[in-house]
Amino acid sequence: MRELASRTPAEAALQLDCAPTKISRMELGQSPVGVGDLKLLLEYFGDDPQHIAFLLDLGRNTKARGRWSGYRSIFPEWFRMYFDLEQDASDIKLTEAEVISTHTGSRAAVAKATAHASRWRTAKAGSASATPSSARPARCSR
Repeated sequence: MRELASRTPAEAALQLDCAPTKISRMELGQSPVGVGDLKLLLEYFGDDPQHIAFLLDLGRNTKARGRWSGYRSIFPEWFRMYFDLEQDASDIKLTEAEVISTHTGSRAAVAKATAHASRWRTAKAGSASATPSSARPARCSR
């Protein structure tokens, strides 16, 4: 962010009233970034308010316990991984839907999905050996 805003570590340090070495340690991940420092720096760098809000929320939740914090011993690793991947996939799907918010984007996405589905149905209607590998549904493994 700092480099995109064409700011030096010394300029950023002036905003926080700290030494430039603190900025360097934060950028290298050697020192934690407080939510207050994060907000001051992002506003100084001229970041988008929505992006600032997202990063501040992320910063506030850095010490939150994970999904499986109390259940590690109960469920096997493969199940936790499967469940986590399902949750992440649904988060990605929601994010993808938010990105495709314009009529043009929506129409293109629907047309692409419809074309893919019809190719898959056509291939499935043919013999099983003639089904192209790209049309076969993916299989999950442990």
